Amino acid sequence: MSQITRYFAGGNTANGFVSFFPFVLPPQDRKRMFFIKGGPGVGKSSFMKVIGSEMEQAGYDVEYFYCSGDPECLDAVAVPKLGVGIMDATAPHSYDPELPGARDTLISLGDFLDEKAMSPFVSEIERINAHISMSYRNCYHYLKSAAELKMVAEEVENRGIIKGELLQSEMPMITVRETILIQRYTRKLLEEYIFRDDAIQQADEPYIGTNRNLFCTAYTHMGLVSYLDALPRERTALILEHNERKIDMILRELRIQIMNSGRNTVSLYHPLRSTLLSHLYVPEDQLLFTGDMELKDSAELRNSYHASDIIQEHTLQDQNFDELISYAVTQLKSAKKAHDELESYYVKNMNFTGVSEKLNEVLTKIRREQ
Repeated sequence: MSQITRYFAGGNTANGFVSFFPFVLPPQDRKRMFFIKGGPGVGKSSFMKVIGSEMEQAGYDVEYFYCSGDPECLDAVAVPKLGVGIMDATAPHSYDPELPGARDTLISLGDFLDEKAMSPFVSEIERINAHISMSYRNCYHYLKSAAELKMVAEEVENRGIIKGELLQSEMPMITVRETILIQRYTRKLLEEYIFRDDAIQQADEPYIGTNRNLFCTAYTHMGLVSYLDALPRERTALILEHNERKIDMILRELRIQIMNSGRNTVSLYHPLRSTLLSHLYVPEDQLLFTGDMELKDSAELRNSYHASDIIQEHTLQDQNFDELISYAVTQLKSAKKAHDELESYYVKNMNFTGVSEKLNEVLTKIRREQ
């Protein structure tokens, strides 16, 4: 039976749109990568859904990467065992083949668009595009404000800073004592979940594990959408610490040790504060390290560790934070509505018979990789 994994390759964050698309299928793992291009409504997502379904039916594990603008649509599909991937390579995540023909293939669905029939609608399309851009700019403004509220609240908790002092960066102000405590805490987690009864040490083998950066949760027009609960795993190691920057430090310490043991990791970043790690996934061990209390019921609580020496009392003004997130989601809804209007101009002028023929051509190429 196929194993299905769902991620986001990009996210709407306090830092704007953040793309992790190069990690859909890292270059060292690629045998064939398809870069699909075309305007809205030309069938890119449907194209990828069919390919994913075909690979599932063939018995392969499939990774689906959803669009943070519209989580009902796909941005990419990967079949790791075959080393095959296909991704939407249009803005805001524009990419081109690095090794055209040799390893990478460009698919242009715009070839099946009746451009002559589109030309009378230039002004309408420009108006809609401008509205979409403005909606996203407004969204990122609200998300940035929400992130700054959370950052200031953390600093007030941790340092009791002077009222009105501005926070300059996401870098945590951690004392030497706190660093030592975090390292001890990390060691306990490693002993329990990775190294068991063995001594924690760097692997004797020269192989160092690889890492992929992705999202498993994203802000969308539907609100916060998460595929974390469905992430294939046998164990969940819950980090009982609410401070997101300290969770990030713990996960980074874990990642170093785990990669040094020869295991591959997937770093899952915070949907708002995209420089911070929220979860660390170890596919080989079907293991997830997380600070997400929503997963409390699925975690091995008898083996969960409480960072009692480094935890702080929660004082974030949740109501103000939630309002800012709500404003951001409203802007995403506005962008989605405009995007649907934009798609209508393309859908009615597409030759989908030609798209189907191209799909069958791509499927034939993928089957040759089996």
